[in-house]
Amino acid sequence: MATKQMFICCRKAIYQQLSLILKEYNKQVDVTYFARTADLEDALRRDEGCCMLMLDAVMEDRSIFELAKKIKEDSPYINTLLLVSSDTTKDELVEIISAKAVCGVLLIPFTSYQVESYMTKMCGIAKEEEASPLPGKKNAVRRHTF
Repeated sequence: MATKQMFICCRKAIYQQLSLILKEYNKQVDVTYFARTADLEDALRRDEGCCMLMLDAVMEDRSIFELAKKIKEDSPYINTLLLVSSDTTKDELVEIISAKAVCGVLLIPFTSYQVESYMTKMCGIAKEEEASPLPGKKNAVRRHTF
């Protein structure tokens, strides 16, 4: 199975949380982290075959929403997941969702299940299940009738 390229452009604290979640996908996903949006734009211009982008809404001084729209116009095959904090206004979210610039919005703080769900939906990446060395034991269900 070929690995898929994923870009993450977010604050370092969020990346640390994401990296713990993404460790389980090491064989399926090649993750590239960007601390600045300028570096992300350079990588996107090089067309490195990215299938999914996780973009933090709180980056630098420029509007991430405009960047997300530009990315969708230039690279429509990239599925963008927007990471937003509670500071993001409802109007901003409605605008970016209605423009179809992102494929999903994830509210910070998020759970590993939410990230895994978006990865499965956007790129078809599922967590590999490891075989347990112990034989499976079926739980007996007892029903009582009174």
